Amino acid sequence: MAKRGATYACQMCGAVYGRWQGRCEACGAWNSIAEESAGAPLPGGTGGKVARGKPFALEGLMGEAKDAPRTASGIAELDRVAGGGLVKGSVILLGGDPGIGKSTLLMQASASMAKRGERVVYISGEEAVGQVRLRAERLGLSQAQVELAAETNVEDIIATLSQGPAPTLVIIDSIQTMWSSLVDSAPGTAVFAGMEGTRPMLVEFQALVAPSSLGTPRRAVVGWDPARLSMIVAVLEAHAGLKLGMHDIYLNVAGGLKVTEPAADLAAAAALVSSLAGRPLPPDRVYMGEIGLTGALRPVSQSAARLKEAAKLGFGSAFLPRAGVDGAGKSTLALDAGGDVTDLVAGIAAGKPHKKAVSAS
Repeated sequence: MAKRGATYACQMCGAVYGRWQGRCEACGAWNSIAEESAGAPLPGGTGGKVARGKPFALEGLMGEAKDAPRTASGIAELDRVAGGGLVKGSVILLGGDPGIGKSTLLMQASASMAKRGERVVYISGEEAVGQVRLRAERLGLSQAQVELAAETNVEDIIATLSQGPAPTLVIIDSIQTMWSSLVDSAPGTAVFAGMEGTRPMLVEFQALVAPSSLGTPRRAVVGWDPARLSMIVAVLEAHAGLKLGMHDIYLNVAGGLKVTEPAADLAAAAALVSSLAGRPLPPDRVYMGEIGLTGALRPVSQSAARLKEAAKLGFGSAFLPRAGVDGAGKSTLALDAGGDVTDLVAGIAAGKPHKKAVSAS
């Protein structure tokens, strides 16, 4: 039976080539291209039996065609793009560049439908409920009867939505943060309290760790330094006893952002450990800290500004290096701290908060 030819894929960006070469043309990485196992046999080869198909009915061009009933969102331009309104039972994927107003548009549509008496549920997988409420308040929509929740487990969301009357509209913001127990590995998500120049900014790190069937596990990174990821993986294996060598690892900085701060090490490590252990991280916690080759956690600059921004956006706790607690200043957040990566791993694996640190006065 005819078989597919061998393929070669870059372990950094996933680009596929028909033959091996030393440098990936897509991301520029050297010695990152490895051969992948051959796929299933091609159809049409000799020596195999083809399953008999099942005939289906054919119809003519003439016939009555009715448009599906649609529900207006209350925003004329959104209804126009959707073909005149929202179709019952349909799924719409709203995409676009970061910061163009996708969440704002969805909040406006939710409030408009809720004011008409429709049941609308807004599920946030990227922000805390407090953050969503702040956006609604800025838009003057806080009085709308929109039901809110911060959740990422698909089964829990379905169970909740099945209670009471069926909602007219359900918004998932965003679909990339959702996970299901039916999938072997789930993405653990960590929020990084970063700095863009002098401005504090919260960034979401997403990681997916899954057993690999390849001789050389895949390493795909978007928005972060691939070499930094390799270092973090090596430190977690050497000092925390994690077995990541035979796992595919996918790391993504949500929103298409590019992060270069070493202070993001701790958030990346937390997301990796969370996915490997199958333990979700607290949704109201931020992470910041640099990881050294010895596994020690190093403090970062401008900790007070980072924590102040996190508190303003509704976060309730932060994990940071123990040596940086004194520089955190007065903070309304509950500060958890660790001295090395073993403290981080132990806390995530146990599924409970890390040891409390004393906040500086």
